[in-house]
Amino acid sequence: MEIQDFRAAPELSQTFRKARELGLESNLAELEAFGFTIVPPEKAAPKAFFDRMLNAVLEIGAIEDEGKVSMANRPQSERPVYGRALFHLLHKHPVFAEAALNPVGLTLAKYMMGASCQLWNTSSLVKQGQVGVPTPLPQNGVVCNVSWILTDYTKEKGTFFMVPSSHRWCRHPTDMDQPKFMGGPNDDELGVPVEAAPVSLIVFHGNTWHGTYPKTDEALRSHF
Repeated sequence: MEIQDFRAAPELSQTFRKARELGLESNLAELEAFGFTIVPPEKAAPKAFFDRMLNAVLEIGAIEDEGKVSMANRPQSERPVYGRALFHLLHKHPVFAEAALNPVGLTLAKYMMGASCQLWNTSSLVKQGQVGVPTPLPQNGVVCNVSWILTDYTKEKGTFFMVPSSHRWCRHPTDMDQPKFMGGPNDDELGVPVEAAPVSLIVFHGNTWHGTYPKTDEALRSHF
């Protein structure tokens, strides 16, 4: 149907038209149904943009902690347990401002959060926390996670796992919900690995249960 400037939802009308223009309608449906979506490289951004971002992450890491950033050349047993976390990146390199204003990620965030959404955090992980909102969680999204995938994300490389549609349950996972590989009592059949190639964009609802698989290879893993 034609998306007009509906008086009851003027901002959503604009956002939906932009999503249609960018070919993101299937991603909106996945966000609604499952709480997460993967935007493939051909829709997200040119590869050169991701190369700039990965180089910026490694350069900043080298300046802030030269002894830990070169994890790709260190055995897994010698690396920090949780890898590296770099914070407050927006003012440290212009590529991160470009990422925050990228029309694909911004359109998906506006759809979930509303056009008045605000940027809360810009960080990068080289190798994840929970906002302190008590159960029951609000059904409408109050946090939207937009992750630019800078390296190959597979289960062996410690990719995200997501529990599809868990954003609809409006609660935090309990200890009994934890999968065995995270020290819990359950098999991980509820969660699925979110495998994505470099130059992809992973967007997920703040309520969606997620974590990371154990990293079992020596390769660098990073996202912003």
